[in-house]
Amino acid sequence: MSYRTDLEYQGGKLAVRDNGNSADTRQPLPEVKGTDNLASDKWGDSLKSQAGKMADDPALNAAAMAHRKMVDGFRSLVEQRNTQDPATTQLQHLRQVERNYRGLIDNAAKQSDSSRTQIRERISKVKSEFESSLKFTNKDAAEIRAMVRKMPENKRSEFISQAIEAGDGQILGAVFDSHPSLSGITAERAAGLYKQAMHRHNPDALKLMGALEKADRLLFDSFNDLLMTDEAITAKGIREKHEAAAMKAKEAADKAKSDPWQA
Repeated sequence: MSYRTDLEYQGGKLAVRDNGNSADTRQPLPEVKGTDNLASDKWGDSLKSQAGKMADDPALNAAAMAHRKMVDGFRSLVEQRNTQDPATTQLQHLRQVERNYRGLIDNAAKQSDSSRTQIRERISKVKSEFESSLKFTNKDAAEIRAMVRKMPENKRSEFISQAIEAGDGQILGAVFDSHPSLSGITAERAAGLYKQAMHRHNPDALKLMGALEKADRLLFDSFNDLLMTDEAITAKGIREKHEAAAMKAKEAADKAKSDPWQA
């Protein structure tokens, strides 16, 4: 007596066993975990709010738009991935998802790079305008730096703070327009003092610069987060199994089509 090995009981009923070899086999897709950066398209609005009076800055607007497009593209791709056309196999579906993912990455890279370049140029311009307003100069800069470097730390901090309060462009230019070590301070301390000077003389510009710096980091992190979703969002493992099965089927079909009498 022969037994049907292609049958099994499912829910108390006899059914054809699914060995995963059917063209219509659909395996559960891996979960796609979006990060906080990709979960909301409101990050740009938050940064613009931080910029205060200068919220409508072109570089900040471009960053907000680039991030929004990245989030929208991610959401659309996840929706497409989870909505397979019944008329297509899972392999065909995942091939299309993978193609669309590569397109999303290419577009996001271009938009992110362009926006980050614009941000860097804008930050440089904000600093230049601020320094011009205080008449930063390199006159006697080497002598001033040497004098500041020789001061005890408490005296040095007091001297620079007084220059900041007075808006003394000659001293500030000497300290900030060269490597911080030449004035006896660390790079971190110099950055803090520079922002202190901006806060004292142009707080609006400082708010904009802070928002731009955060926007730059947001774009960098969001793009990296998008790259990290590759294997999950394209179901790479499942797709490769289907591709291997498709190749095996093609080889079998090619062999069947060949003329055995010409061997």
